[in-house]
Amino acid sequence: MEEQHHWKKKQQKQLAPEDDEEVLETFTNQESLKPFFEESFDENAYVTSIVSVKLITNQLERLQVGIDAIQKELNTQVANRHADLITQATGIQKLEDVLVMITSRVTTLHKNVARIKTKVMEPYEKIVALSNKLVRMQTACELLRRANKFVSLITKLKGHIRGGDNEMIRAAHILFEIQNYMADSRLRGVHVVERQRTFVIEVKEDLERKAREKLRQGLYPLKHQSLTAGLQVFSNLGVLKEEVENLISQKLKSLQVALSSLFTPSIQGRQPHSLTDSEIRAYVWDVINTVLKLFLKISFESRTLHVVMKKKKAQTSYLSFSEIVEPSTGGIAHRVCFDMLSMMKKEFTSTQVNSKAKRVLEANFPKVLHLFTEKWRKISHNFNAETSSQLLRQEGLALRECLRCFEDAYVGGSLSRMFDNVNRMFDGVTFAAPSNEDIMELIKVMNAELLASQTDAPLQFSIVRNILKACESFCLKTKKIVVPDASALAVSMKASVSMKRNISLVNSLFFFSEQFSKAMDGVELSLRIKFSPECRSLLAKAKQRCDDLLLSVFTPLFDSSRVYLLASVSKMHDSPLSVNTSASSDHLNKQCTQFMEELKIDVSHIQEQVFARFECISILQPYVESLMREMMEFYVINICIFDSLDQEDKLTLTADLAQFEIALEPLVQSSFKRPQELGAQYKMLRAVRLVLFKEPSEIIANTLDLPKSFMLHYLFSQTDREMASPRMCDGSDYFDYGNWMLQNSEEKRLESSHLALSKYGRKQSSRGGSYQQHPLYPLLLSFHASATSNNK
Repeated sequence: MEEQHHWKKKQQKQLAPEDDEEVLETFTNQESLKPFFEESFDENAYVTSIVSVKLITNQLERLQVGIDAIQKELNTQVANRHADLITQATGIQKLEDVLVMITSRVTTLHKNVARIKTKVMEPYEKIVALSNKLVRMQTACELLRRANKFVSLITKLKGHIRGGDNEMIRAAHILFEIQNYMADSRLRGVHVVERQRTFVIEVKEDLERKAREKLRQGLYPLKHQSLTAGLQVFSNLGVLKEEVENLISQKLKSLQVALSSLFTPSIQGRQPHSLTDSEIRAYVWDVINTVLKLFLKISFESRTLHVVMKKKKAQTSYLSFSEIVEPSTGGIAHRVCFDMLSMMKKEFTSTQVNSKAKRVLEANFPKVLHLFTEKWRKISHNFNAETSSQLLRQEGLALRECLRCFEDAYVGGSLSRMFDNVNRMFDGVTFAAPSNEDIMELIKVMNAELLASQTDAPLQFSIVRNILKACESFCLKTKKIVVPDASALAVSMKASVSMKRNISLVNSLFFFSEQFSKAMDGVELSLRIKFSPECRSLLAKAKQRCDDLLLSVFTPLFDSSRVYLLASVSKMHDSPLSVNTSASSDHLNKQCTQFMEELKIDVSHIQEQVFARFECISILQPYVESLMREMMEFYVINICIFDSLDQEDKLTLTADLAQFEIALEPLVQSSFKRPQELGAQYKMLRAVRLVLFKEPSEIIANTLDLPKSFMLHYLFSQTDREMASPRMCDGSDYFDYGNWMLQNSEEKRLESSHLALSKYGRKQSSRGGSYQQHPLYPLLLSFHASATSNNK
């Protein structure tokens, strides 16, 4: 077997051409045969080309040679592949035998199938015929049953109709079933059905008419029994949703008609432009009353309808009537409310801007809002139990949004009215302070706006915000005419024009602040209403803006007066401590120094030229009182920081101390307190008089109403020049050092004394034992140590 297989492979190898492509290429390369191998070979064109060159004999010979070569090659190929060709021919014969056998068997199968089909078809046709007969019988029976049921229902319907209104609901239910039968296409043309068609239509129309009448009777007096009957009839008829929607649309249409006539006033056929303002106002309020009545009526009816529909359910779907008509949250009542508000909002916002009727509503928005909210409160009060608080809140917000266009116009007009009063105060030419009458006019406008907005918290907040803006505008315009230069603070001279203007502005700001507070408090007291925390915060902010501006103008002027008077007190060191024997006209036979005479003149000057011009007594009084305290303490400090005092100087100072109280008398007009009523500072003034005539040891031993640091400074004046005082060690002048003591604490004043003592001690230490220290030095050290420990 292996040798035979090997021989076959060798034979196939020998028979197969070594390179078929080389054989094919041999023929295609021959010039005479090459055209025949081209795919686009055309025999007519080829013959024409041969004839044209007149070489037919030569060409035929070449073709014959080529044909012989091809024939020889074919023979060679057949001889080489003889075995393969024989094998293929044998295989084809076998395939033909198998095909014949299969064809015979398929023919036999067809004959058997045809025979079986013949046996099955006969009973099948009988079954089909009987089935069709049964279907026709069943259809006929069904038609008979439905026709019989139809006749039975017609009979019942006639019986219920004779029962009157009490049988309406049952009649409607039966009528709905009858309509279903009549809609069946299989009963069309049946005589017993067609004969009753007109009767059924008439009954349906009559039932719908009676049901609508029941709905109307149930809505107007709000009788739930009639309303329930009408709804049940429409539910049984299957047209509940359509009928309720139709009823609501009729109600809304009446409201739309009233709204449409609101902004197109026509009285007795006269055009709007020919009507007077009073006629337009009367017309607008009449229409608004009509709209409000319709709004209240439709709201009550829709909510009553919703309440009744929630309690009744359909007999087929077991859904409540409310779910069938309006499945959304809140039902038909909530939807109708939003439809009415949307309708009103669209009508209000689509009106022409220059409409007189619209301007009437804008100018009287608080009244419009009050009328609408009163109706809304009445609705929500009557149906509070049936409606969730969230839905009521949403409807209330929608009502407010419906009137938003009028509110915006009213709030803008309110701000304009306040700004007009503010602008009239400042003409921009004279730069004069606003008069009290102008300020009162502005306060009255603010008060009137607050009174108008008392019934609505959001509107009140908007008005309060306008008041804040008006106050800010008032303060801004006032600030612009304040004189900021030095001439307004020159208190040493007669009051300048700039100073008078600033003082007038302070008085105007004070008057405005006082009247503003009274007006706001009066609104709460007279109307017995309370501002919300937000409104109260804005009102306080408005007053604070005014008060801040007042203080920003008042404080620099007062500080200049304070510095001027304190500087006058410190001049006591520049004047000789000798008594001026020439008495003043106000205080005869009173001996005092020239310094004291000048101080009296300076105090009177400040009182007359500055403080007396202020009308803001409640603000000025604590400032002047504080100034008097500072002047007394500063005077005591300046007595204590003298570098040296002899007995004559002490006597002069004692006389001045009595006159100092008299010098302060002009300030009593502004502080409303005499020096004797100023407590600790007055005690200092009295105590320093005792200190002047006591020995150092007595001063240290006794408890006086003077700070220890003051007494320490005074004791330095009892030493010699070798022991420099704290002021001398600091290198400051009397005014600066005295002011430093006035502004700083007791601890720092004691520390300043300690530095002076330490400096003196170091100086003595550097000299050694060759110099005798001052006898008061140990006492001062001991007193300082005691004062420091007590102060801690």
